[in-house]
Amino acid sequence: ISGGNVYIRVDRACDSLLPFHDKKTWRAKKGYHGSAAPGAGAGRADRTRIAPTQEDLYIDVPPGTVVRRKRSGELLGDMTKHGQTLLIAEGGAG
Repeated sequence: ISGGNVYIRVDRACDSLLPFHDKKTWRAKKGYHGSAAPGAGAGRADRTRIAPTQEDLYIDVPPGTVVRRKRSGELLGDMTKHGQTLLIAEGGAG
């Protein structure tokens, strides 16, 4: 049911932040509307919904990238090691 999370990930093969100049918004896929679970008939109070969780989105950045909150300038992460990840947006619960 939940949408995917958005992460920033260090990739030593990446050598530029140029993709961020053209693309300002990055989004993971939205979650699906749940369908009725087996045995959850109409009129029942416990109508459980089931749907697949969406894949997470990983945005690759070069080592040495500093991630800050846009408005406050608060430091969120100093991305230095290959493979290091930072969760920047959590997927919704649906």
